[in-house]
Amino acid sequence: MTRLTLDEYGLALADVVASYAACTRRQVGAVIIGPNKRIVSTGCNGTKPGELNCPDGGCPRGMMSYEEQPALSDYSGSNCIHAEDNAIDADIPNNSTLYINTEPCYKCRERIAKEDSISRVVWPEGEYINHG
Repeated sequence: MTRLTLDEYGLALADVVASYAACTRRQVGAVIIGPNKRIVSTGCNGTKPGELNCPDGGCPRGMMSYEEQPALSDYSGSNCIHAEDNAIDADIPNNSTLYINTEPCYKCRERIAKEDSISRVVWPEGEYINHG
């Protein structure tokens, strides 16, 4: 058996975390791993704590077809929190890496850029260094 690299491990964990997302349209998972190679935080996309999830009618966007609301279009019809936001809402040590099972949207990139503690962002098809 071959041992996974840290990046492969982080991305595999992001996939597992994504499987917990209650969104009916897209399942996204995020994992933050600190410089000591320990998991700091996880997050998946979904409604705010205490609110109904998509399958229960909690998100108007989740009830729309792809014809009514195309994939990756304007998120104004959604009241969900992105996986990255959920993961970032933690005490993150400096030089941490954020792993996501899909490329972050523009809004999330802006949020991540404000997080000085996250130095790198990795998803299956790419990565970037966060200069804060």
